[in-house]
Amino acid sequence: CPPPTNRDDFLRIVHPEDVARVRREADAAPRGGVDHRYRIMRCDGTQRWLHTRTFAVRNRAGEIYRIGGIAQDVTEEMRKDLELRQFRAAVDASAVLVTLIDPARMRYVDINDAACQALGYSRDELLTMGPVDVFSMPGSDLAKSYERLLFGDRAAASVEGIYRRKDGSTFPVEAVRRVVPSATG
Repeated sequence: CPPPTNRDDFLRIVHPEDVARVRREADAAPRGGVDHRYRIMRCDGTQRWLHTRTFAVRNRAGEIYRIGGIAQDVTEEMRKDLELRQFRAAVDASAVLVTLIDPARMRYVDINDAACQALGYSRDELLTMGPVDVFSMPGSDLAKSYERLLFGDRAAASVEGIYRRKDGSTFPVEAVRRVVPSATG
């Protein structure tokens, strides 16, 4: 496609569902300062996501004489973000209690809605806690079992115990555990 030479040309390539928002955001910042994401339609019919930032360009007297901008193709980032949101929605919709634990710190890294509901805590509360706060196994024993699990001991993959809810009531649980590598190991 020939590159757009003016605002109207540019708005013709913006996805029809995003045109009004892009126009509104640009109109609200006539001196630059726009920072938004939107879709464009390429000549071949493919859709791409752009992240655009605009800024004022000033002359030596400090007067704005042009609006500059930078646009970056973030299609892959948006695709990954959608996949993560869909996965998160599926995990939260699960009736199975799912927790991610950092064994080095003995803290929850993440926890799904079913676990929050079963334990009676909010996600924010549980993210300040760890399994030692709600599971019947002593912390030192838990740490040893995580270490065994990390070193490939299949017998450490399953553990039975009692979960303690926020209100003090309890329920039995069999935890099936897996090692999930993170960016930090």
